[in-house]
Amino acid sequence: ASPVEVWIAAANAWGQSPWSSLVEVSTHARPNDEFGYNGPLGPAAADGARYAWAQTKTEVHIRIPLGNAVRGKDISFRCTGARIEVRLAPEGSPGGDDRPAALLEGSLSCKVKADEAFWTIEEQSPRCGRHLSVQMVKAEPLQKWCCLVDAPGHPRIDTRLVRFYTGEAGDMAGFAELAGLR
Repeated sequence: ASPVEVWIAAANAWGQSPWSSLVEVSTHARPNDEFGYNGPLGPAAADGARYAWAQTKTEVHIRIPLGNAVRGKDISFRCTGARIEVRLAPEGSPGGDDRPAALLEGSLSCKVKADEAFWTIEEQSPRCGRHLSVQMVKAEPLQKWCCLVDAPGHPRIDTRLVRFYTGEAGDMAGFAELAGLR
């Protein structure tokens, strides 16, 4: 997702309208191979660290990088269905203050089933390193999420590029394309 500044004018058979004032717009990002993207983490994360998210037709997965000193008891996780909050206890977060610092928090772009949200620490994933893995079940299966957290700074993806395999005969062409068989 990139911010772009543009001027806009309409033109037709009768002429052209005056140019608008400068307008800033943002493009949508191309989703990754797992139909998700990445976004910024809060103050408890290492500088420049980003979360990665992915979606299937029924679930949303999040990977948040963690340092080696962070243990399960240092993590505070809360999901209400419409909002997510992941915090680190003071001993696991930099800065040394007494309140838990936010790793990731905000309103989700779509709802999940709050009682079906789970997390675990994955020790040494060859792809992502040590990270917090969060799995949430979508409240509406087949709903295409444009972003994980609906807030400024969290990139949106172009959902027209998201294709879910549903098991129906018409979906096989899309599945073959996704699998690289075409």
